[in-house]
Amino acid sequence: MRKPASSTPTSEVDDSVEPTLRLISAGERLLAEASRLFSFDQQDRHLWLDAIIDGAPGYLYFKDRNSRFLIANRAIAEDYRRGGTTSLIGLTDFDLHPLDVALETFRAEQEIFRTGEPMLDKEELIRDASGNTRWMLTSKLPVRNEEGEIIGIVGTSHDITERKREESLHAGQANLLKMIARGALLSEIFATLINLIEAQIPGVMGSILLLSADGKRMRLGSGPNLDPAYCRLIEGVEIGPEVGSCGTAMWRGETVIVSDIREDVLWKDFRELVEPYGFRSCWSSPIRSYQGKILGSFALYSRKPGTPTPACTRLVSMAADLAGIAIERKEAEDRIQFIAHHDTLTGLPNRSMLNERIASAIEDADDRDGKVTIAFIDLDNFKLVNDSLGHNAGDELLRVVTERMLECLRPVDAVIRLGETSSSYSSRESRPRARPWKSCWKGCVPPLPARSFSKGAA
Repeated sequence: MRKPASSTPTSEVDDSVEPTLRLISAGERLLAEASRLFSFDQQDRHLWLDAIIDGAPGYLYFKDRNSRFLIANRAIAEDYRRGGTTSLIGLTDFDLHPLDVALETFRAEQEIFRTGEPMLDKEELIRDASGNTRWMLTSKLPVRNEEGEIIGIVGTSHDITERKREESLHAGQANLLKMIARGALLSEIFATLINLIEAQIPGVMGSILLLSADGKRMRLGSGPNLDPAYCRLIEGVEIGPEVGSCGTAMWRGETVIVSDIREDVLWKDFRELVEPYGFRSCWSSPIRSYQGKILGSFALYSRKPGTPTPACTRLVSMAADLAGIAIERKEAEDRIQFIAHHDTLTGLPNRSMLNERIASAIEDADDRDGKVTIAFIDLDNFKLVNDSLGHNAGDELLRVVTERMLECLRPVDAVIRLGETSSSYSSRESRPRARPWKSCWKGCVPPLPARSFSKGAA
């Protein structure tokens, strides 16, 4: 006996069922309307049905209880490089997919046959005949005969790869901003950023180069998937108008697209360097600070000649912006730390570091059975300099004295500014010497240049 149709209103159907039900319902309505408007026999009806199935976006198919294809549309046949839709009839997923994927699909379909419950909006990762990995959103519903027995399943799948990439990109951006906010190491931030972009653009490898403090040379920031030997070759190369893609991008302050390294003049002095690694194209964008200062470059290498797509260009620009934010954050943190522990006028460690430095020196001396020398140095009559020549002259005097004292230091020595005119000098000695601090003081004895003490405003 045939089961009665459900009386559940359409509005009460679960929203997740809607996409598949709408597609099936649309086909049924189209056939019904065509039957009303036109008179056609059973063969014509089959032609209409074939047209609907083949014209459906994404995959549309019908399988029997053994999960064999009985009907499949053109989209499936094309993606799996079959001669036509009929070539799929009688095949199973074991003929199209790797064993683990096919087995998972088979088990899921057999569960539908066992329970009679549909599988709705399941995200599946597949690999087509071209080797491309794609995300598909799949729904499968049981099909019953007039007696209510399940005789097969009807399934639909549509490609959601772009949506998944966007979700992954947004999640990656959020994670990077969190890393920056928490003060993660720049090397970790850069590696995470490069891996994120590489996941979005198959077949490329990324790198981040930093511009040296003097604005002349490139320093490696990160290249997690580049050959370390190649990264070492880049380190310290001077930027210029024809220094590959990155060196030129920093020099010009603009994006540089090299579609063929073997032909482009920008790489003429570096072709032999890059040849062993097989790179054919390189696209580089400068990394800027908020004020527009060049901080480095973000680049993508490819082993195929060509230019980036608009989407790729946007990703490179986004990556350069995020790298700039990370660099500026790090520089600001370093500056704050320096100001907290150093005198802004002389650059010497300040009083807050005195105890730490002395404790470290004493501990080291104990370990080596050595000695520590500490001297407190004061500039007499310094107030007269400020009162008679102005504070600018007093500041210059402190800077000159500081420079002279630093010239006398060894790596194990330290000078710390304690107050306006007071400094502490510490020296570590492995064995007693004749008052090593005297050599430091003698360095300050020669007359100071007159230019430093021209009368100025306070």
